[in-house]
Amino acid sequence: MTMHHMHMMINHAVEMAAEGSNLIMLGQMGMTGEVDKLSISHGEMMIKNAQSLMEKVVKGKPMQSLHKEGATPKTSEEMADTHDLAKSAKSYIDMLSRMSQAPDTNTE
Repeated sequence: MTMHHMHMMINHAVEMAAEGSNLIMLGQMGMTGEVDKLSISHGEMMIKNAQSLMEKVVKGKPMQSLHKEGATPKTSEEMADTHDLAKSAKSYIDMLSRMSQAPDTNTE
């Protein structure tokens, strides 16, 4: 059950990062002044929170305790899948962060 909850948290981190990236790009359109700044700021915070959440899931006590109980990527298919999911999610979140930091050409 612990791994299932970790999978849900990884999915949540991906959703937060995607929404954050969308907010940043929306704000970069420069159509609503102060709201654009708020949108960008909130989006950046969502991506940072997603990155932090991923770090906590991968290095946190629940993951450590599962490894101590003998669940490793080499001995457990579920743990191997969890590590693969986390690696892919981190890569995706990092790409969203880089994409949304692209030079913005439409704001003042």
